Amino acid sequence: MKSVQNLERLGNVVSYICVNLAAGALVIIVAINGLNVLGRYAFGYSWSWSEEAMLFLMILVVFSGSATAVWRGAHMRLEIFVDRISAPVQRAVTIFVGLFTVFILSVISVASFQVVSLFYRFSQRSNAIEMPMWIPQGFVFVGLVLLAFLTVIRLVILFTTPRLTALHGQPRDAQ
Repeated sequence: MKSVQNLERLGNVVSYICVNLAAGALVIIVAINGLNVLGRYAFGYSWSWSEEAMLFLMILVVFSGSATAVWRGAHMRLEIFVDRISAPVQRAVTIFVGLFTVFILSVISVASFQVVSLFYRFSQRSNAIEMPMWIPQGFVFVGLVLLAFLTVIRLVILFTTPRLTALHGQPRDAQ
């Protein structure tokens, strides 16, 4: 039981870091956009790199926010089907979906890592801010790995806690 609590604590810490990273990136996006609009309309000048920077930050927001959504169970799922089946079948379906999700995320992570490696080896840089392209592509890779990692933690918790029937926590009647 102590190991389950430690796993939950680890998931909560990763989720907390990710949601704060996403929030910080959103604040920076709003600041860049606001200052760019002010500069354009008040002073007739705008930053040529702003769109690219905001795009890279948005990639960070999406993947760090996705990790938090997966951990908190706030991601999209077809509950209409799962809610209509018995608890043991719900558990089996949840385990199957979790394992399939980890498999797919692992395959995509390997491909993403290969892309990041290529960008790193070729020292490719973005056009406007000349950032090494492996950095924003790395956001994708790390995000995919975090999604798989948090799903694995949920599966381990599910296997070790008999009352849990879903990756996102307690069964419907216990909530």
